[in-house]
Order: sequence, then structure tokens, then C-alpha cells
Amino acid sequence: MDEVSVVHNPDKSRYELLVDGELHGLIDYVDRRGTFILTHTEVDPHLRNKGLGERLVHDTLADLRANDRAFVPTCPFIVAYVRRHRDEGSTAPST
Repeated sequence: MDEVSVVHNPDKSRYELLVDGELHGLIDYVDRRGTFILTHTEVDPHLRNKGLGERLVHDTLADLRANDRAFVPTCPFIVAYVRRHRDEGSTAPST
């Protein structure tokens, strides 16, 4: 596992976890008038417990915040991440 990246794929309404250029995880969302409802997180079972789920969530939330997008996590994995990392900021965009 050499290169890990998280990319936004708006055509599929998701953020994708790429490992060596191949899709190995995702976060699905629904865009409700500019608020991203984060509904589901998935990482390939053979790559679990390697921190990739956390990386996927971290990079997704960082991108949403950088683009001043509000988000609401409904996926239990993302909810737990947000609770553990309150220091990373709120779900509300800056004004």
C-alpha cells in the first residue's frame, strides 16, 4: 500500500478512498440545499483496522470545511469520529 488519497466524486455523490489508484472505500452523501448529509461509510474488509476509515472521514470533513460546506453525519462511524475529534471544528460553515 503505497499511495492513499481521498477524492470527491460529485457525479456519484460520494467521497472515494483510493489506494494505489484503486477504489477501496467511500462515503456516500445526499446534498440537501448545500448541506451534505453523510449517510454511509465503507472500507474494503481486507483493509480495515489500518486507519483508512479514519483517513477517509478526516479528509472528507477537511474538504467540506475547506469549501465552506455544512454537513450532518448520520453514519454511525462518522458520528463517532466527530465526537472523538471535536477539536477539528464544527459541522457549520464559517461565516
